Amino acid sequence: PDFPISLKQELGIYGELIALFEPLRSPITLLFRLRDASTIDSLGILGLLRRHAGSPLDSLHVALEYPQLSWGHCRLVARQAQGEMVLEYTMERPRLRNATPEDTDRLVEFCTLTDLISSMRNIEGMLGRDYPPLRIELPFPEPVDWDKAAPGLPCPVHFAAEAARLYYSLEL
Repeated sequence: PDFPISLKQELGIYGELIALFEPLRSPITLLFRLRDASTIDSLGILGLLRRHAGSPLDSLHVALEYPQLSWGHCRLVARQAQGEMVLEYTMERPRLRNATPEDTDRLVEFCTLTDLISSMRNIEGMLGRDYPPLRIELPFPEPVDWDKAAPGLPCPVHFAAEAARLYYSLEL
């Protein structure tokens, strides 16, 4: 707690790691393949409070009560549209020293997917059962290695969309 790491430092670390990826290995594919490793319990005390809250709304209240413990990299907007709940993720393009535009693109993909998958897994954790989204839309091109992640996904994933979005039934 007394050794803060700035968002710029964190993004710099992620940027360095992503630069080590092979050109044909996508952060999108990697994160979808590792999605089951991310659980609400990964959030430590905050995750335990959210998992054991009385209801999903109480769990959401815990996250809102302690936002500094649950910040991601994206701005998250939740809205209702055509009978569905839509969670939309947007991230400002960071300016990192010595990063190429391609590296920055991969960093944005990585951070956006990290937040989106974390939200999806947290929703499943709060409800205590699998509650998959209806679909996922991503504003990125389909990765060349997508075939390694596509089998077994909980819902359809659409690429080259307007924004990064998770769609859920209003029953959620």
